[in-house]
Amino acid sequence: MHKKGRAKPPRGEAHPHAKLKVSDIESIRSRYASGDAQLKHLAAEFGVTTSAISVIVKGNRWRSVPLQSERERVGQKA
Repeated sequence: MHKKGRAKPPRGEAHPHAKLKVSDIESIRSRYASGDAQLKHLAAEFGVTTSAISVIVKGNRWRSVPLQSERERVGQKA
C-alpha cells in the first residue's frame, strides 16, 4: 500500500509518538549553533537521547524543518 502512495505514515509532530514539535527543532538547532548548549544538555531538557539531538542538529532528521543556513540562502534569493 505504501508503494502505491496510500496510507502514508504521519511525519514530524503529526506522528502519535512524536516527542518534539517544529518549534522545539528550531530551538535545538539555533541554541546548538550559537554554542549556548551542548548535546547532552539539550537531550536532557527535551527528554530525548543525545543521538536524537545529534541527527536533528546535522539535519538528518526533521528535514522538513530547514536548517539555519538553508533559511538564510532562501532569504537572500527573495
